[in-house]
Amino acid sequence: MAIKLEELLIPKERNFFKMLNDQAKKAEEGAEAFEKFLESNSTDDFKKVLKAEDEGDELRRITMINLVATFVTPIDREDISNISKQLDDILDELQTAAERINVYRVKGDVHCKRMTNLLRKAIQSVLKAIIHFKENK
Repeated sequence: MAIKLEELLIPKERNFFKMLNDQAKKAEEGAEAFEKFLESNSTDDFKKVLKAEDEGDELRRITMINLVATFVTPIDREDISNISKQLDDILDELQTAAERINVYRVKGDVHCKRMTNLLRKAIQSVLKAIIHFKENK
């Protein structure tokens, strides 16, 4: 499939800030699900962590497809790619931790819960940074 020169030079409106914001919200959702899973050790909460990770993978895929198809981006394309990858990595690690807790039936102690709370706060800071990027582009 050939791409027309017009399509390259006149960019289709792609809202990368919304895409990154959606990914950050999904990472926050995954961290919240993980936090609940630590408390309950329930299958339902475990499945919520896995679901958040799957949905996060799809959001990353969509972001990368749009990034490849866009000639001009609102911020550096490497920054968009790196932020997207790091948000996906958060969900990947939450999934891995949840799987290990599920297999070994480990109970989350106060330190694990504190780290999860700090992770949620860090994700909230990323959400604020994305909004700041958008306002100051």
